Amino acid sequence: MFRSGNEVYSVDASRLEYQHGDINGSYSGDRISEDKPVRHPFTFKGVLWTCTGTGGGRDKKRKAWAYRLVTRDAFDGTPVTYHEVIGPKKRNNPKGFYHGMLVKHKKELWVLLGPEHTFEAGFTVEQSNLF
Repeated sequence: MFRSGNEVYSVDASRLEYQHGDINGSYSGDRISEDKPVRHPFTFKGVLWTCTGTGGGRDKKRKAWAYRLVTRDAFDGTPVTYHEVIGPKKRNNPKGFYHGMLVKHKKELWVLLGPEHTFEAGFTVEQSNLF
């Protein structure tokens, strides 16, 4: 279902709206660094995702960057904490900074699975009804 590189997904622009969109609303970069539970994840292609960054690109499209959220037993590897991976020498993970990172969700520990994927505003619900 997912390839090994960073995929770019075009999604309804409303999903990226500030304070209203489910993708934008899942932003948890601040909470992860503070060892707090992630905000409510969003669902895409049948799996849970957590947003770790938002912004706009040169093309002025609203964007978000996210990692898959999986249970610990679904992660093949040794999970790490945020504080174990901060620092310049440890930020060079080919699957992304947050890959393999333990996070709290629903009072349990989950793992972020890289690579990071990009979600960009590509259409609106009204436009998708034209096709």
